[in-house]
Amino acid sequence: MSNNKHTVYYAFNSEVTLDLEPLLPNLKKKYGYKGSVFKDVLRCYALQEDVKNTFIYKSPISINIKYKDDKNGYEIFTNLKEDNQYDFESLATSGVNESEIVQLLYRYGVNFISEKNSLPFTICATNYHKTDVSNIPMVTGSYDCGKWFRSIFLAVLNIDKKDFSIKQGEPLFYIKFHTDDHIHLEKFDMSKKADEVMLATTTYKHSVSNTPLSKLYKLFEKTEMKSILIQAIKSEKI
Repeated sequence: MSNNKHTVYYAFNSEVTLDLEPLLPNLKKKYGYKGSVFKDVLRCYALQEDVKNTFIYKSPISINIKYKDDKNGYEIFTNLKEDNQYDFESLATSGVNESEIVQLLYRYGVNFISEKNSLPFTICATNYHKTDVSNIPMVTGSYDCGKWFRSIFLAVLNIDKKDFSIKQGEPLFYIKFHTDDHIHLEKFDMSKKADEVMLATTTYKHSVSNTPLSKLYKLFEKTEMKSILIQAIKSEKI
């Protein structure tokens, strides 16, 4: 790994008690005990290269997803007390087919912006952690957080419409940054200005269908949203 440091600012849409965790130390803690058959595998250079600069997003709350008898929809049960329907629905948003594609925890989505001009990253399935979610195909994706700013959250392709549960603290997905530099994460709070930038980027994406990432990147640069966002983040930290 390079000795260079690559600063990435990140924020959750709402306050969470569980932070992002580096994957490799987590695996060493989970599988590196004396007598573990996986202990030697953790020394494998190929594995270490694969999990380098990879972080775990853990569920901030517990949720049960139960499909209705007619299988045309699902119900959500959570350990939180929701005061109104809007708060409840913000825990989950429906996708193309609301019973098969389940998008969850939008309220707790995480947002990244790289200080440098380019930093591609990928949202990956949790293949090293066995949970209900890990047994369901997950919608993955990649984009450049040096050129775009938006929320990411869990989305699963539940074709079989099976009931499933998510426990607080369970890994939901991995976030892998594609660079040899050391990733230095700096957390910030979603200010009004940061929220406006995030909403602007996602609103445009949804209003103009089939927009390639390259066009979104150019728009982000043209409108100088990144400089506005970075300035807002740094002024908050002063």
